Amino acid sequence: MDAITAKISEIWATLSGISVLWAILAIVFALAIYFLPTILAAVLGNPSRRVLVIGVLDLIFGWTGLGWFALIAWAIFGRPREVELELADDAEAFPLGHPPSTA
Repeated sequence: MDAITAKISEIWATLSGISVLWAILAIVFALAIYFLPTILAAVLGNPSRRVLVIGVLDLIFGWTGLGWFALIAWAIFGRPREVELELADDAEAFPLGHPPSTA
């Protein structure tokens, strides 16, 4: 056990602070890329339940590549459409006459 501890401390002593920082940044970047479908689903306004489902499926199937691309597509194209509010023309809304009065 002492040999393993000594080897770990020897390796740790040879690492510079910069290389440890780069390693941490690389891990964070890799995780951000891996969970990109989940991040996109949350940012693009998908319902929270769908974001959770995409996140779980990303955790399970994201490593396959095909699953990752399918989840990216679902996060982007599966989001709810914004409701288009169009003001109706009075002639279309009330084809037989005037709008009803409230008086």
